[in-house]
Amino acid sequence: MLEKIFVNDNNIAVFICPECKKSRNIDVSKYKNLDKASKIKCKCPCGNAYYAILEKRKFYRKKTNLPGIYINIVSSIGIDFLEEVGRGTLKVTDVSRTGLQLTINIQNDFSVDDKIMVEFRLNDKQKTLIKKKVIIKNIHGTEIGAEFCTIDPSNPADKAIGFYLFK
Repeated sequence: MLEKIFVNDNNIAVFICPECKKSRNIDVSKYKNLDKASKIKCKCPCGNAYYAILEKRKFYRKKTNLPGIYINIVSSIGIDFLEEVGRGTLKVTDVSRTGLQLTINIQNDFSVDDKIMVEFRLNDKQKTLIKKKVIIKNIHGTEIGAEFCTIDPSNPADKAIGFYLFK
């Protein structure tokens, strides 16, 4: 099994041995291509060897499999009026503080920078409903990477996502 290691802005990564659970902060700036995920072999002082993926992201991503819907919208009269022009089902495959990765049910004619509404429930104890407007950042067939249009720490949905990520 590959361990995922997140690298901070100072190129420091926290390695936690899957065997003994001891952690070490290591400078990983010697690794080229930190802009991409890099697979490395690690050896803990306890003797355990394992592989890890170094990933430089601002925020942790949690793998999920959450069903939901998307609503294709256009802003037709000012910024506050949104018109629905289509909808479909989706599967949220990962969530972070700032966005999500999703798979839609059918090929669509979305473009990068399009805005859509997404609705899904977290699989937390409260089954929290998340209803957010997102902007599409990348598209690969039916897989879409999207960023939340707004993030407000006082918003109940944003709070729920924050708690969900660390459970």
